[in-house]
Amino acid sequence: MSIQYEKRQTSDGYVSTKPLPTPEQLSQFYAETYYQSPQSSTYQVSYDELELRYKTMKCDALMQALSGFCQGDGRSFLDIGAGEGFLLNAAHQRGFDVTGLDFSAYGVEKFFPELSARHVAGDVFASLTELVAQGRKYAVCTSTNVLEHVIDPDLFLGLEIGRASCRERV
Repeated sequence: MSIQYEKRQTSDGYVSTKPLPTPEQLSQFYAETYYQSPQSSTYQVSYDELELRYKTMKCDALMQALSGFCQGDGRSFLDIGAGEGFLLNAAHQRGFDVTGLDFSAYGVEKFFPELSARHVAGDVFASLTELVAQGRKYAVCTSTNVLEHVIDPDLFLGLEIGRASCRERV
């Protein structure tokens, strides 16, 4: 029997479906399906040269915009929702001490296997909690293309553990 979904809009303007998936369902989906069997044009199993250049240029532009936040010591970089690792790689190429968080390790392992040791796969909220417990701080935290993937955007945006971890949030 298929699930019947309905569209809903919160008082804050977020649009989502009802019923929402459980955290376990989301974790399994991202770990086993999202990157491995993409069903959208956003992510692919492979990219042609033009697409790779576009992804690189987009990340280069973002890194240029972030350069003002990252002068001197403390060039640490946290990418929440690192996905395929293109932004993580751009920061690493510029000398940042990078950490990436994502529900899935697949994307980073496929496109930037040399960054796998700097990537934490699993529940992003649990990973953030652990980083805070370890006393980790980051000069810059990014989170791009993530809100549409979380069950509770307000919780994600207001997450105190995320605020405690990042000296600058972008």
